[in-house]
Amino acid sequence: LILLDDGQTEESVGTIEQAAKTSDLAFGALLNSLAPFLENPQAKMAVLQTPMEHGDIIDMVSKSPLWQTLEYSVFDKQGKSRWPERYATDQLLLEKADAIRMGKYSRWMREKEVTLVKGERMAFDMSKVRIVDRLPDIVHDKVIAVDPASSERKTADNQAIGAVLRSGPDIYVAAVHAAKGEMPDELGQFFFQYARDWNISKARVESISYQRTLAWYLTEQMKSRRVWLTIDKVQDKRKKSDRIIQALAGLVSHGHLYLYAPQGILDPEMQALFDEMASYEPGSKIKKDDRVDMLSIAVDGLNNPFEGGEMFEGSLAKAAAYEREQYGLDREDIYFGSAP
Repeated sequence: LILLDDGQTEESVGTIEQAAKTSDLAFGALLNSLAPFLENPQAKMAVLQTPMEHGDIIDMVSKSPLWQTLEYSVFDKQGKSRWPERYATDQLLLEKADAIRMGKYSRWMREKEVTLVKGERMAFDMSKVRIVDRLPDIVHDKVIAVDPASSERKTADNQAIGAVLRSGPDIYVAAVHAAKGEMPDELGQFFFQYARDWNISKARVESISYQRTLAWYLTEQMKSRRVWLTIDKVQDKRKKSDRIIQALAGLVSHGHLYLYAPQGILDPEMQALFDEMASYEPGSKIKKDDRVDMLSIAVDGLNNPFEGGEMFEGSLAKAAAYEREQYGLDREDIYFGSAP
């Protein structure tokens, strides 16, 4: 038995040459010193390792059919602490939220959830996303967005809905929900709850092909409930990944996306949105992006304060400064709330 326990460090994977040297040692001299299988079928090599970089020893092991790989995050499949006697779930969630605030999300995911999130490979710079425990006092536009889906197959998309607000140049996600195989009446409950909770009078619903049915259903429900929202039936024919990147990349990179966490901790749905954005890969058939797609639909429908009008000519900063002056906004109080 050969047991390699934390055989790699941050220094030994700091460069491509260093990583290659370490992996050559592990899979060359060490692995080849095992007794041949026919001589001793019980001869084994085990690697205990926190992932450091794509292409490191444990990453290579996990992709090999000759190895059996077991991964243990601090959270189980239900999102609860795997070791509650030592680490309380609520405390772990607080620490994760704090890591996001400090721009240390990739390190948290590596150390606590054994998941590699490589910053330069991410579509969105998630270190710029802020968590706030209050929403701005002045809101200039707001919308409910829906990305419909109805199939219950394992590979099917989730149906996603969210309430999204704009204050000046900043976008706030107030609430989000997603589920697979959800019937229209179930989604309708969230739709009218968001309309009531955030006093929203307009919605955007993707309405291509079968998805037109949901827009029709919501319209019929408005008649029976006597609650009226303007529904924009979105039929955007752009490639989905193009729509998502065009709507969100600049917003995130300039630090204008905020996620609402009333108690300072992202709820499971909001955390799922953050995780989807952090791991988003355009064109991927494996990774879920339904909440991200819903957010892009919402952002495209919010009135853009940087278009149309001489007052907004110039940079993003000039536009933000104009609205703060126009409405007497104090950015620290209004935009950041009391969160760090």
